[in-house]
Amino acid sequence: MSESNLPDVEIDLELLRAGDPGELTKVVRVYGPVLKSVFGSIAADRHHLGDIVQDFWVHILPKLDRYSEKTPFGRWLVHCAKNFRNSRVRKDTTLAARTATLAEGRELVDDGSSLDDEVQRRLLEQAVFKAISKLPAREGQAVTLTLLEGWSYVEAAKIMELRPATVANLVRRGLFKMQDNDLLRSFHEDL
Repeated sequence: MSESNLPDVEIDLELLRAGDPGELTKVVRVYGPVLKSVFGSIAADRHHLGDIVQDFWVHILPKLDRYSEKTPFGRWLVHCAKNFRNSRVRKDTTLAARTATLAEGRELVDDGSSLDDEVQRRLLEQAVFKAISKLPAREGQAVTLTLLEGWSYVEAAKIMELRPATVANLVRRGLFKMQDNDLLRSFHEDL
């Protein structure tokens, strides 16, 4: 998401710094989708994405005193998120390490699925997140909000400050571009 497309919302920094639940809920609701766009490229799946976003909030909220009102809050937050993402990439394990853990036979699911099915599912989720990360920011955000997070076009439009029809067009364009992803195509052919 480009900095010019960031949501602009009135934030009471004193309430936020004091940990006011209402103010915190408002900030998380408005900037959560933006953060998911920032962290989507490093997330293994949607659960991992949620964990990364939550870790970021835990990391950044105690540091609100570092925010200077000279810069818009959204721009500062995205800058911090990008730094956090880059730091996280350096610390995170690689896909090979995660796959090795799976190969060790740890039971990841208890619904009767085989280990091969679980590995296949995780690899597909990773391919989807990688494909979304290659989309333009608005298309990636629209796809993430509507298809992965389950928001309606109307709800996503409010978050993105667009019309619902525009969100629908962004999703269609994003999905069309994702069809060109070779890894996704190979998974689709296997189904």
